Amino acid sequence: MRAAAQLEACSVAPETLLNSRMLAYGEGFFETMRCLEGRVPLLPWHARRWSQAFARFGWNYSSEFDQQIHDALAASCAGCADGVLKLSLGNAEAARGYRSLEPVPAFLLQRSLAPAARARLRVKLHSVDLDYTLPGLKTLNRQTQCQALRALTSEFDELLLCDRATGLVSVTAGNVYLRHGNLVRTPSLARSGIHGVVRTVLLEQFAGLKCAELGLDALLSADEIFISNALRGVESVALMATDTQQLALSATRATDFARELLSELGFRLASGHD
Repeated sequence: MRAAAQLEACSVAPETLLNSRMLAYGEGFFETMRCLEGRVPLLPWHARRWSQAFARFGWNYSSEFDQQIHDALAASCAGCADGVLKLSLGNAEAARGYRSLEPVPAFLLQRSLAPAARARLRVKLHSVDLDYTLPGLKTLNRQTQCQALRALTSEFDELLLCDRATGLVSVTAGNVYLRHGNLVRTPSLARSGIHGVVRTVLLEQFAGLKCAELGLDALLSADEIFISNALRGVESVALMATDTQQLALSATRATDFARELLSELGFRLASGHD
């Protein structure tokens, strides 16, 4: 059983959220962040993403509100050697029909234990029909992932999501990368998926990494597959399976280089993490 998350801060009275658009309609977005040695190494990228999400939602928020978020994060990180912070941001306006009249930005901050390391990552291909509303954003509504994971069996650790319309997208909790020889690519996510924080870091700093539309053929012919998210960093895929075949893989230079880039930013996990 997972340990319960601890409430660290809330910008409004928690009971206000019970009748809010944030809870009633999932009107908002969230960040999951790894706290290491008292700080969030990737905080500048998280902050940039939540600022972009506010703009996409058309919500204005003050510099004082943004500072309140940063202060809450700093207080929660103090004395934390390794943990997870979840920052939920949304509209605390009372839910009275679907039309929003006056958005009220609010945030909720929770802290929980860091995830256990996965020694050998096994993924299974899974076909889905993705929602193209607000592509790229990490919205509060994650039913695509929740419903997909009903198909996950004990032989695998993750599902590799392939949209029937656009091709390879991501895993349920992270982005995916394929290496073919010297070519390293990640799905473009122009119409669906989440623009993960680690993905953004790698696209900025991994000179050989490119975005592309990727299908089943690219997946099955890959020399190396790795995934990323803001909690686990970069993980190599040891086994990728479809309904009819399996592909054994190993971590090589692309995975190692991506990890080194994160390490230089202070994102250094214990050696037990692959």
